[in-house]
Amino acid sequence: MENKIQKYTLTAITLHWLVAILIFALFAIGLYMTGLPTKAELPPGAESLRKPWFELHKSLGITVFLLLMIRVYWRVTHEPPPLPDFISHAQQTFINIAHKLFYVSMILQPTSGLLSSSFGKYPIKWFGMPLPKLGWEDQSLKELFSDVHEISAVILATFIIIHLAGVAVHVLKGNGKTILQRMLP
Repeated sequence: MENKIQKYTLTAITLHWLVAILIFALFAIGLYMTGLPTKAELPPGAESLRKPWFELHKSLGITVFLLLMIRVYWRVTHEPPPLPDFISHAQQTFINIAHKLFYVSMILQPTSGLLSSSFGKYPIKWFGMPLPKLGWEDQSLKELFSDVHEISAVILATFIIIHLAGVAVHVLKGNGKTILQRMLP
């Protein structure tokens, strides 16, 4: 007897894909912008392209953080559908732990970026709207939170790879349609 596919709510699905797209965009922008030359590395009079990319990265990062807060609230107030029967109890335990750690890393990433910016010399803007800084100008704290931001990016990328690998394994086993339909509108 085939199990009926139990899907996530449309809100959960929308938040999942919106956050996923924005996180991929943030990784791409982050890698691109950090490779751009600083003003000090350019010839006199030349303008660096870093500033608009950093501002876009920060704006999207704040947006992801806000969407994650909504997503966490939704997850806490709306129980997700149970995992399909073909997933063993041990796998379900691993999946539950991995999802919790995934959420922690998704929240740590924008939080560390915001804190890094809060202790830096540049203002924090959300799509041009100035936001209050959470700290003061302190280079050592800025560097600390920048390091946390970079390390948490690697951790988050690792969780994304594990997540995608899990989906790929189920697709290769022939269960992919069931898994994917749970998260498709």
